[in-house]
Amino acid sequence: TNSLAVYPNPFNESISVNYSLNENSFVKISLVDMIGRETALFNSTNQFSGEHQIKVDAKSLSLTQGVYFLKLESRNKTAFVKLVKN
Repeated sequence: TNSLAVYPNPFNESISVNYSLNENSFVKISLVDMIGRETALFNSTNQFSGEHQIKVDAKSLSLTQGVYFLKLESRNKTAFVKLVKN
């Protein structure tokens, strides 16, 4: 990945995930808790290079308040963004 941004942060009802890919790649985007358990899977597909955005309805995830990490995996790269759930 070339860039990864998530907003709003802290979040409550929804999350926007913006990212760019340097090359065509299989992409997996998930939410993990503080001990590394995957709590939600948002995307798991082959994607073209370029800019991408997904919107997540966080209300449907039934998350408790606390710290989570958005994890984006592509090819041999992994990126994390720390998120706070209000």
